[in-house]
Amino acid sequence: AGLLLALLVGIHFGAVSLSLEQIWQGLWNPAEDSYIHTILWQIRLPRVILAACVGSGLAVAGAAFQGVFRNPLADPFVIGASSGAALGATLALLLIAGSITVITATWQIPWLILAAFVGALLVVCGVFMIASLH
Repeated sequence: AGLLLALLVGIHFGAVSLSLEQIWQGLWNPAEDSYIHTILWQIRLPRVILAACVGSGLAVAGAAFQGVFRNPLADPFVIGASSGAALGATLALLLIAGSITVITATWQIPWLILAAFVGALLVVCGVFMIASLH
């Protein structure tokens, strides 16, 4: 119920004020040339659906994190994954960007993300191994 209410609020508010009747008409009786159709289907609905997907993904990741470590207080900051990701990204910036003189911006971003992921993964694996010893 809370998710549906949040979705409706997200669809309702924006730069252009739409009434609930306009939203209902735009969702169920769309006219292709209507500005309401464009606002709803091109701007607000994708934004709201993406926000719901990201929120549910974060909830699943948090539940998995707490389930793996069997700790209801486990989060990326307590376990050290955030610090590991920061360390991996910093090392990538220092080593990769410093050693490769001709690198485009297109290739810098994937290496940085991959290095942050590897850093976080190494720290989480280390914490998991230490925790499983006891």
